[in-house]
Amino acid sequence: MQHRLHTGFAGSHLAQHGGLAFLGAAQQVARFVLQLAVAHFVNFTGPFLEQVLRDFIDSLDTFGNFLGAALCAVQFAVELVVGLFEIAARKIGDGLKRLQRALELVRRLALGLLGILDAADQDVAFFFAQLFIEA
Repeated sequence: MQHRLHTGFAGSHLAQHGGLAFLGAAQQVARFVLQLAVAHFVNFTGPFLEQVLRDFIDSLDTFGNFLGAALCAVQFAVELVVGLFEIAARKIGDGLKRLQRALELVRRLALGLLGILDAADQDVAFFFAQLFIEA
């Protein structure tokens, strides 16, 4: 009796095992297809994401270059102002030094001229003195 009972359910039992085998094969195919899809997704989106990241970093670099150019203009303006102050300070100090040197040159020329005239005067005096002595 039990054997006949099992025989009656043999078709459904076979269908159940066949369905499970089919689902197992379908699961393997689906897993393969999904692995292929993930692999292609990574292969296709990896370079895309890398390019997006590279473009983002390049845009940051471009922003840095613009910021550097703006700061360079500020630095140039500050250097011009500081340079004007340095020139003004240098001109005042250099003018006084140049005036001192010019006055020293005039003094030396005057003393040199007076020294020559003094020597010539002494020679003339000595010459006239000898004339009186010989006479």
